Amino acid sequence: MICKKKNFFIILTLFILFSNCDVHSGKRPLDYPPAKWVSEEPEMWFEIGKSDNSAYSPRENIYGFLVLDGHNIEIEVFFDGGNGIYFNATSDFDKFTKGHCKFRSDKLIVKIDKERDGFLNGLYKTITFIRIQN
Repeated sequence: MICKKKNFFIILTLFILFSNCDVHSGKRPLDYPPAKWVSEEPEMWFEIGKSDNSAYSPRENIYGFLVLDGHNIEIEVFFDGGNGIYFNATSDFDKFTKGHCKFRSDKLIVKIDKERDGFLNGLYKTITFIRIQN
């Protein structure tokens, strides 16, 4: 009985410790400022500036552009706490596209969530961004 209680507390402690870990910390584009992230297909880019990572200041907004059907669309980019990314058209925040990321220090691969594709119109399944130093 004592062994079972001890095992339970060990497992509980490990669960609490690891449930607060961010496995993507240090891997997102935000962790590599300043840089420009560029995709050729579609023609799209966003820029990460010099950010102040202190706990007392909010992160800067991330802006870029998408060229779609010959039109330049200003976008805002949001990274969630996991591997999610949102591209919002700044002219219409009801239009957004969500994706799931694979992070590398020099490459970002986004798999588009076809159920939440508000303005890419199903034209792209994945988007690959390459990091360009500023």
